[in-house]
Amino acid sequence: MIVDLRLPGIDGNETIARAHGLRPSIRFFIHTGSMDYHIPALLREIGIDQAAVFLKPLPDLRLLTNAVRSGCSRQRPPEQVGES
Repeated sequence: MIVDLRLPGIDGNETIARAHGLRPSIRFFIHTGSMDYHIPALLREIGIDQAAVFLKPLPDLRLLTNAVRSGCSRQRPPEQVGES
């Protein structure tokens, strides 16, 4: 999931936290124009690190594309049916 931080009604950090709660296997990438963005503790706890953060304007979208491809190719444990 590629998430911006500035979203209407809810910020990207909260979006990620909620989505992770519903589907822990989702991989997240943050694409933001907030130059001073630091990953909050809650997101670090669920495994998001600085390598998942891409600052706008991104001069070459292949950087983000390659990160998504790499993230999708890594195996994650299957989710249990009904897991929330």
